[in-house]
This record gives sequence, structure tokens and C-alpha cells, in this order.
Amino acid sequence: MGEVMKLFLNRVALLMSLFLCVSQGFAKTNHSGKNKSTKISRMSSQKNKTINIDQQFGNLGSDQDILEKAKSLQANNSMKIVQKRAVDRDMRFELGGHYGYVSGGDAYILTQNLGASIDFHINPRWSLGARYMDSRNQLSSEGKNRFDQGTNVPSIDYPLSSYLGVINFYPLYGKVSWFESGVSQFDFYLLAGAGQVELSSGNSPIYTGGVGMGLWWTSWFSSRIEARYQNYKDRVSTGERSIDSMVFQVGIGFML
Repeated sequence: MGEVMKLFLNRVALLMSLFLCVSQGFAKTNHSGKNKSTKISRMSSQKNKTINIDQQFGNLGSDQDILEKAKSLQANNSMKIVQKRAVDRDMRFELGGHYGYVSGGDAYILTQNLGASIDFHINPRWSLGARYMDSRNQLSSEGKNRFDQGTNVPSIDYPLSSYLGVINFYPLYGKVSWFESGVSQFDFYLLAGAGQVELSSGNSPIYTGGVGMGLWWTSWFSSRIEARYQNYKDRVSTGERSIDSMVFQVGIGFML
């Protein structure tokens, strides 16, 4: 009986040992599976977050309302910078003075002009004006040689003064920055006019046309550079002749 009981207990101990081994192996396998599952879940979550972020940025760039608002704001800024004029020229007068050098015409005479002007600016595009020029004349080098020789002295006729009525059209304008210390507005303009020139031989009609640029330093002070063609007829011993010349002129102006 004692030996049978001893054999039974040995069998029970063996079975418990086998059961413990199987249980420990199953626990390790289960724990490893849980770790793998957790890693897969984390990777899937990160992937979903990446996709969601991309979708959010994509939606931001494709939002038509935001794009339209940005375009409209940009257009308004451009309008203010490009189209707004810094100087008010609606129904205003401008007084000015100028100096001009005459090129061409009579080969024996050199002429320079000092003058004054008044312009009425209807709006920034159009203005009407009147100009007076006082002419200062001297003999050219060729004229001096002819008179010094005393032979074949030419007959000359020279301008004393002239009056012009002009119309100006300003089709183009812009702004310039002076080394970032200030901004000035400039205008390119076309002009045409007619009037009367007083010559040493009498009076004659005069016609002119040209281009110029006005630079507005402040709201009341300006400067101008101008080049214009002019034509009139003078009288010499051989008869009446047509005089074509170019006038290069600089001046300043004051807005009233």
C-alpha cells in the first residue's frame, strides 16, 4: 500500500510540472502577440495622423473662399499703388518759369529763351496753358566769320519774343523712389500750340509741338524737361523763308 501511494504521488507531481511548463509557454506567446498588436496599432495611428495632416493642408490650399479673398486683397493693394496720384491736379493753376535753348533754324544766329508760363489743369490728364519767351540772340561762329571778313555779309532776321497758347495731354505717369528717402510722381505729356513770334523784321505766326516730362517733388512744386519742334517764317533780303528749329527747355512750376 505504501509503494502504491508513493507511485501515485510521483505521477501527480509529474503532471503538475508539465502543466506549469505549458502555462508558462502560452503566457509568453500571448505577451509577444500583444506587443506586436500594440506596435501595429501605433503604426496605424501614426499613418492616420499623417493622412489627416495632409488632408488638412490640402483643404487649406484648395479653399476657394480663402483664395478669392486673397486675390481681392492683392488687387486692391495694386490699385492703390498704381492708380492713386499723389498730386491733386483738378481745376488748379500752375505758375512757372523756364529756360530754353534753340537748335537749328538760321545757321548764323544762336538763340536762347527765358520765359514764364501759366497752366490751368482741368484734371490730371489735360491742361491748357499760355507761355511767353524773351529771346536772347548772338552770332554763331560761322556768322562771326562772315561778318569779320566783311564780304558776302548775310542778311539775318532773329526772334525778339514770342507768345504761345498750348494744350497738354498726360497719358502716362509713374513714381520714383530717391534712395528710399522719398517718392516723387512724374508725368510724360504731349503738347501742341500756336501763337505769334516777334522778329526783328516784324511779326509772324508760330506753331509748335513736342513731348515733355513733369516731375512733382511735392504737392505744390514741380520741374519740367521739354523738347518741342517749332516753325515760323522770317524775312531776309532774298525774301520770306521757313524756319524749322528744336527747342530744349527746362523749367520749374508752383501749384496754386
